[in-house]
Amino acid sequence: MDVPLRWTEDKHSVQGMLDHTHWSPAQSRVWVPALFSGLVALMASRISLPVCMAEMAQDLQWDKREQGIILASFFGGYIFTQVIGGHLADRYGGDSVQWMAALVWSLATLSMAFVAHVSVTLVLLVRFVTGLAQGVHYPSLLSLLSRRVPAAERNLVYGIINAGSAVGIIAAGGLGSALFGKGWQYMFLITGVVGITWSLMLRTISVQHKYIVHYRLLERKSWKEKMAFTSEVPLPQQGMPWRRVLQNPAVLALLAGHFSCCLYAHTVKSWAAIYFHDIFPQQEETWLYNCLPWVFWAVSSVTGGWIANKMIAHGVSITRVRKMMVFTSGLFPALLLLLMTVIAQSGGSFSLTLFIFIASLIFDGVHSSGTAVNASDLMPAYAGALCGAASTIGTIPGVCGVALIGCILHVTSSWTLVFTIVFVVCAGGSLVFVVFGSGTPVVLSLDTNTK
Repeated sequence: MDVPLRWTEDKHSVQGMLDHTHWSPAQSRVWVPALFSGLVALMASRISLPVCMAEMAQDLQWDKREQGIILASFFGGYIFTQVIGGHLADRYGGDSVQWMAALVWSLATLSMAFVAHVSVTLVLLVRFVTGLAQGVHYPSLLSLLSRRVPAAERNLVYGIINAGSAVGIIAAGGLGSALFGKGWQYMFLITGVVGITWSLMLRTISVQHKYIVHYRLLERKSWKEKMAFTSEVPLPQQGMPWRRVLQNPAVLALLAGHFSCCLYAHTVKSWAAIYFHDIFPQQEETWLYNCLPWVFWAVSSVTGGWIANKMIAHGVSITRVRKMMVFTSGLFPALLLLLMTVIAQSGGSFSLTLFIFIASLIFDGVHSSGTAVNASDLMPAYAGALCGAASTIGTIPGVCGVALIGCILHVTSSWTLVFTIVFVVCAGGSLVFVVFGSGTPVVLSLDTNTK
């Protein structure tokens, strides 16, 4: 039976309520797996090129410098849509932004199977477009969760959803290992189709959710009951006051901490498979380094969120929790990465090198409860926009760092030099966050009429 959607109160206020309604337990059981699978599809698409890079480089005659530029081209697009993606998600809903962007990056991934043999220029263009479309995903995800999930549950929910990125890497790594020598084109065809399927699925869930919430609001008789039905996060009433926000030490600490964590993440996701292929070329079971380490990362991501929730529930301040997580995920992973390459180049075995790499990723997994969610602590109403700003800063090492690594390797062939630079930057960013970071909401006087 069709029910007409009519409102007796102000339409825009009710729409604001619609945009800020917490998921019910039944809805959470739909949305959390859906968003988890979205990160699986997104990361499988993103990592498909790095996984296939060794085979593609051999087939298409790319040297290390060209490989670095191609890998960095993704981040060249990624950097431009972080802030605007978060802003659009804050205004119009993170789910709408995600499914539309997913359709674009899925089609771009699919096309890689056909353009790679044509020219390097087309490869760069396709990866640039893929980065443009994927850049909106994390800011819109955090914006969505800041409105749909209570603050007390957000660490664990984000940790569970973010574990999907590791599953995507595992899936892409396993698929790449299975397809090695049989045609790298199939990797892009499969991950592209998976992304398109997820995009259409999320759109269906999003439409159904809006209808359900409309009906639930209509059942509330009084305005007070409607207000009680919605979340505590208000709609942003005006644009982000960037000038004042970027003068706040806690925000600057977030940007510094996120920059350093992203340098590690981009380095590992772009170059780890190539590193193991270079150092241990005789190792035929590539799934051991393409897949296995990310299983532990996924467990660490969920466990880190659970630990953070427990600590906060037992009275530990959000600020202290965030600092502990950033220190753990910023310093130790990079230190272990440096130790790994020193031992490997001193004659260490593949098993020992892999063990240290896994330990590095375990420490990095708790990043999901560090700077990754700190934007929702500092500015809940502008979480998407602030996350977009942090992600933009975090993409700089993807654009410059990934390409620079290619140049360093092309000139010096020194992985030790590469991982030393990563360690120094990660240690510095973590220290800045430990000193100046915060989990307390930033209070800004947006205008004289706003309380």
